[in-house]
Amino acid sequence: MNNFLREKVIDFLSIFVFLLFLATSIFLLQYTGFTLELVSILDLVIITLATFRITRMLMYEKVFGILRYLINSRGEKLFFRSVGNLVKCPWCTGVWASLVIFDLHYLIPYGMYLNYVLAIAGVASVMVVVVNNLNYKSDILERERSGEK
Repeated sequence: MNNFLREKVIDFLSIFVFLLFLATSIFLLQYTGFTLELVSILDLVIITLATFRITRMLMYEKVFGILRYLINSRGEKLFFRSVGNLVKCPWCTGVWASLVIFDLHYLIPYGMYLNYVLAIAGVASVMVVVVNNLNYKSDILERERSGEK
């Protein structure tokens, strides 16, 4: 089997690993008495914002740069290549992160507090982007009014 096909097989197997983690999560949640009726709208908002924040941190920010470098520098090994593909895809990373964040929220004592911090940081990062874009547009308008280029 050539490397390309082997890599695709490992990528496909990662779906089953995810499903195994999901099934384990469901089992543990049911074991603790959790039901979906316990999830409030506020919890969904917090989990969504925390997932956004941790996904962005894993994908783009300096704090996890060394992890991305270590994964991508071992690209000749199929496992690391597959994990590297996962870390390069925000949608893939987001799905895995959402499972971790959801479990953190409902299975780990005090885990919800980390999610609150991540959610607040997620809102703050969106606010920074909005304010930076408004400032950028304001600067462009100011230059146009003054005749600068």
